[in-house]
Amino acid sequence: MWRDWAEPWARFFREHGAGTAVVDSFGPRGVDQVCTGNVAAWAVRRDDDAYSVRAWLGAQSYVDANRIAVMGMSNGGRTVLAALRTSLKHPDPFVAGIALYPGCQSDIDSRFLRTSPGVDWTGRHRRARVILQSAQPLDRGPALDLIIYPGAPHTFDMRLPDRTILGMRLGYDATAAADAPRRVIEFLAAHALLRANEAR
Repeated sequence: MWRDWAEPWARFFREHGAGTAVVDSFGPRGVDQVCTGNVAAWAVRRDDDAYSVRAWLGAQSYVDANRIAVMGMSNGGRTVLAALRTSLKHPDPFVAGIALYPGCQSDIDSRFLRTSPGVDWTGRHRRARVILQSAQPLDRGPALDLIIYPGAPHTFDMRLPDRTILGMRLGYDATAAADAPRRVIEFLAAHALLRANEAR
């Protein structure tokens, strides 16, 4: 997972002047996968992990605590949604979130408060439209962004063979894989999470 999924994104962010902290919620707990378990509960549990790491980052002298965002893919994307649900209750919230192809089934009835500077849902799940429409606006928050890649499979940014597992179509989509990083950087730069010379 690190080599094929997280490390390319970490390298990409490093090339654009952004540091990353990658959280492994599963390995230390001996968890192989959560697709057949309570995925929504895991997202909430990992939300706590994310905030623990956010607190540690905020205490580091080399980190600007006002420019910490959260990003995740698949169940990690669902974790981002969980983190943003609790942002306004948290003393040190994430200032933005990026969720790539999150599972949204259990989130349709949730209300996502728009936090500053925003959230970018990069995915293809039609349920994300319902979540976006249910977001409650705040004076200080911009609109939420939803990007859909028609036909792109789950894990579109990983070079996996096309196959269907547990009803999910997995595989790689070159168009989406090329476009998503560009949009992520533009999103971070637009909300001042990357300085102009960093968003090259």
